[in-house]
Amino acid sequence: MIWLVLLGIIAYLVYLIIKFHRGLIMGKTGSIEWVKVKGRKGRTIKVQKSKEIKAHPGPAQRYASNGTKRRFMQRSPKALVK
Repeated sequence: MIWLVLLGIIAYLVYLIIKFHRGLIMGKTGSIEWVKVKGRKGRTIKVQKSKEIKAHPGPAQRYASNGTKRRFMQRSPKALVK
């Protein structure tokens, strides 16, 4: 009976090690840099610095006119708040 508990604990620890190694655990507090971008209707939204240049489209904008799937759309340079 005890060996089942120990096996479960070991399996969970291996799972955590693999998860941490792959980088799936979120960063420390304050590790993400935020920038301001003009959103819809003129309001400003905060986005991650890595997504400052490209906008990730919603479900309605997922496909381009030629039928290929869009991964991201180029954000207008005027959309960046200085």
